[in-house]
Amino acid sequence: MILLSSLNDLLQVFSEEMTLPTSLNFHQIVIGWLFASRHTVAAAVQASGNDQTRHHSAFYRIFANASWDVNQVGWNLADKILRRYYPLVSNPVEIVFDDSNAAKSGRKIFGTGWHYDPLADSPSGKRTTWAHNWVTMAILAKPLRDQDKTVALTVQSRLYMPPKTAEKLGQPYHNKLDHAVEMLRTLCETYPNRKFQVVADAAYGVGEMFSRLPSNCVLISRLRSDARLFQPLETPPNTKKGRGRPRIRGQEMKKAGMIFEECKQRVTCRLKLYGKETCVEYVTFQASVYQSPAKLLRVVVVQFPETKGKKPLHVTLYSTDSEMSPDKVIEAYCRRWAIEETFHDAKGHLGMDKRQSRSRKAVERLAPTILYLHAILWMWAGRAGLGSQAAKRKAPWNRLTSVVSHSDGILFSAFRALLTFSRISSAFFVQTNLWGSAL
Repeated sequence: MILLSSLNDLLQVFSEEMTLPTSLNFHQIVIGWLFASRHTVAAAVQASGNDQTRHHSAFYRIFANASWDVNQVGWNLADKILRRYYPLVSNPVEIVFDDSNAAKSGRKIFGTGWHYDPLADSPSGKRTTWAHNWVTMAILAKPLRDQDKTVALTVQSRLYMPPKTAEKLGQPYHNKLDHAVEMLRTLCETYPNRKFQVVADAAYGVGEMFSRLPSNCVLISRLRSDARLFQPLETPPNTKKGRGRPRIRGQEMKKAGMIFEECKQRVTCRLKLYGKETCVEYVTFQASVYQSPAKLLRVVVVQFPETKGKKPLHVTLYSTDSEMSPDKVIEAYCRRWAIEETFHDAKGHLGMDKRQSRSRKAVERLAPTILYLHAILWMWAGRAGLGSQAAKRKAPWNRLTSVVSHSDGILFSAFRALLTFSRISSAFFVQTNLWGSAL
């Protein structure tokens, strides 16, 4: 089956790193991946119609033995995303970090281990899953021109291995923060003239991140409810005269929740959070944390509205840019949810956790490839103008919203329809030429 020219152009991020035979076979895998009901390499080969034309080992070698760099593919994709959605260098680029598990079964799969899973349910009460864990970096963008939908477009993904797994395989141990910092520094050093705004949850927003943050980067994250906060130091350090060590931290403040409760001048405003207008109440101030006393933060203690009769807890957000508006801090942190939708779509519709690769190269290549393909599908949807067709493609009982999403199957149905049409058109064109030459 022949790829559409628009899709083939986006897949050049892979073709630039592959030889011509490998690239041609990979394009057939992509087609099969979209048509296959079960997302494995064997099912993709059968769905693309190549099970009788070539031996299946040629397609398995793409991930297991072929010479190409999956990380460089991600950097090629990042360059294409920045050129398309951030054409002005002055506009800050929004980056989001998170990790996700891909459950596996079997002891001989490379890189598997026991990982914390909040959704796991076991009789012993241990919320762990035998799985792969992928630390992912994505760029937030709005690929649909006529819709205000933020999508996390994956540009890098690293396999995190627990200490015991790394020791067993003879690999150096790197924690999740190490992987995140390595990816972020590479991106920031590649584009030193750009400004980056990183949004991450509390696991990646710890105090150690402050000292490892690149100079052209701002971090927006969440603090623990019992985090120790300190007032800015009035006198510069190392200027104290007399005996004793000079003070490096200001006076310790009360906990963020207590400050919110005692404040009588709270700010109430309506912000667009998670795609809808929401009324929130917050208190903001400047402070520093214990791990980084020299870094002044913009701290925002926000309370969201009640849900199902339950009063929500106070959420303490912060930004390393002490002059940032509190409204922007809240809205930016809520946009972090886009990467959770990316993981959900990649697992439910592209089979990120259904693949059966076992060797090291296949494991390290296939999952990032699926996440890159998810980003390419959204970029193609923007080019094809699917936003205006969302209401028409939705089922009659599901037209409360016109926003395109993978969950509705709109992107895949459009892909399959266009690919099928292109195949029929090319076959008709060839048949017409044969009839003309015969006449």
